[in-house]
Amino acid sequence: MTTGLNNAPTRRLPHSPGPLCQRINLTFGSFMCLPSNMHALETARLFSNRSAPFVALVGPSGWGKTHLLHASSDALRPEFLRFVGVSEAADYAVNPGRRDVHTPLLLDNVQGALDRSRPRLQLRLALERRVRSGRPTLLSFTGSVSSLALRTLLPSFKDWILCHIPVPKAAERELLAREMAKAEGLVLSDCLFWLLANQLAGNGCSLLGALKRLRLHQTQWRDPGMTLRACGVLNPFFADNSGWDLREHIASCAQEFPSECGGMRSEDLAIFAMLRIALLAEADVAQFFQIVPAAVYTRAIRFEERVSSPRNSDERADVLRFLRYTIAKLRG
Repeated sequence: MTTGLNNAPTRRLPHSPGPLCQRINLTFGSFMCLPSNMHALETARLFSNRSAPFVALVGPSGWGKTHLLHASSDALRPEFLRFVGVSEAADYAVNPGRRDVHTPLLLDNVQGALDRSRPRLQLRLALERRVRSGRPTLLSFTGSVSSLALRTLLPSFKDWILCHIPVPKAAERELLAREMAKAEGLVLSDCLFWLLANQLAGNGCSLLGALKRLRLHQTQWRDPGMTLRACGVLNPFFADNSGWDLREHIASCAQEFPSECGGMRSEDLAIFAMLRIALLAEADVAQFFQIVPAAVYTRAIRFEERVSSPRNSDERADVLRFLRYTIAKLRG
C-alpha cells in the first residue's frame, strides 16, 4: 500500500536506530569524494604514501575528517608492526611518551588539547620532536580554528599541509545522500533527496541518521504517497529548520488544490493527508486545526472510507493528484 486509501497503515513501535556513524570500512575506497573535500582526500593519500609527512585537517564536525584519519591508518597499518592507529589528541597530550615515536602519529580532535595550557605545551613539544626527526604526523581539528592558534601549535608551520574541509553545498549533499541511500539499500524519490540536501540541518551523521530511520520502516519511498509519508517519518529531523512545518504545507496545498470534485472539503483532505498518509500524531494535527483528537481521527477515517468506495473513483483520482501536487510544491 502506498497511498493509504484502502487500508489503515500499521503503526510501528519505535526502534533504536543504533549508532549513527559506525566505524566500519572507513577506507579511501568508501570515502565520498566531493569538490569540497577533494584536496583533503588527495593529501591524506599522499600522507599514507609517505609523500606528505605533516598534514592538518580543519573543518566542522561530521564531514569526513575522522574518516580520512582511519583510512590513512588502514593504509599505513601493514607497514608498521607496532602502529597504534588513530588516537584522541587530549589523551595523547597527557602522556606523549607512551607512544612509539618511530611510527606515524594520527590525532583526532586536536582542538580538545588546546583548552588547557599544560596539555597544549606537551603536545607542542611532542610535535616539535616529530618535525625535527621527520616522523609522519596527521592531525584533525574540529570547528573553527584561528590561523594564529594553528601557527602557535604547529612547529615549522611552513612544512605543514593545511586542508580545510568546509560544509558541502546543497548539490554535494544530494550526491552524498544518494550514495548513502544506495549503501543502505533505500530507493527514494528525487524530491526526498532534494529535501535531505536542502532542508535537513546538521552534518553527515544527521543525514545518515535520517536514512537509517527510513530504513527502519521500509526501503521503498519513491511514489508521491510514500514521499509524503517519509516527510512525516523524518519530521523530527526537520524540526531545527524554522521554515519547515509539514502541517502548514499540507493545509495550504489543500486550500490551493484545484479539485475537480466539488464535494471534497479542503480541510478534510488536509486532515486525511496528515493523519493517514504522513502519519503525523493525532494530537499535533488536532492542535493545528484547533479541534479535539477524536474528531480528527473520525474525520480522517470517514474521508478515507468515502474515497475508497468504488463509486467515488473520481475523488480517489483527485486525492492521488493532490499528493503529486503537494510533493511538487515541497520543492517550491
